[in-house]
Amino acid sequence: MTEQRSFKRIIRARMEKTGESYTAARARMLAGPAEGTPESVGAPVMPVADSRLREKTGHGWEEWLQLLDDWNAAEQGHTETARHLRDEHGVDGWWSQAITVGYERARGLRAVGQRDDGFMVTAQRTVAVAVERLFDAFMDESLRDRWLEEDQLGVRTATRARSARF
Repeated sequence: MTEQRSFKRIIRARMEKTGESYTAARARMLAGPAEGTPESVGAPVMPVADSRLREKTGHGWEEWLQLLDDWNAAEQGHTETARHLRDEHGVDGWWSQAITVGYERARGLRAVGQRDDGFMVTAQRTVAVAVERLFDAFMDESLRDRWLEEDQLGVRTATRARSARF
């Protein structure tokens, strides 16, 4: 299973943009933004590179942002904006989502990692115990409350000894 998929995507985008090796790009990203760069002064992090967007859609970020501003996308909402891009401009579904997210970031309507319903957090931990015992400890609310604050997790889905989502 790939860990830190979104971080790796950002590193690869930097590699494409700067020509750096993966290791150099990763080290630069871990060090944080260099002073005076757009990232250090709060410029939005776009979901895809401008060159890739232009290659796949025929327009770069500047053109898409202007087009969506003219259409008043900030007032339309995410779903309607993506639909508009797909139906009126012939943009493929994935790319219409990427452009919509980029627009929302550029206009301060969405932060990196934010979804329509807020933020999502994922945590993963390897524990040296039989999977069945661990699963039972998480699924039994009284056991779980011994080591976590009460009523902090609500079970969404669970498959015995395989996965649990809270």
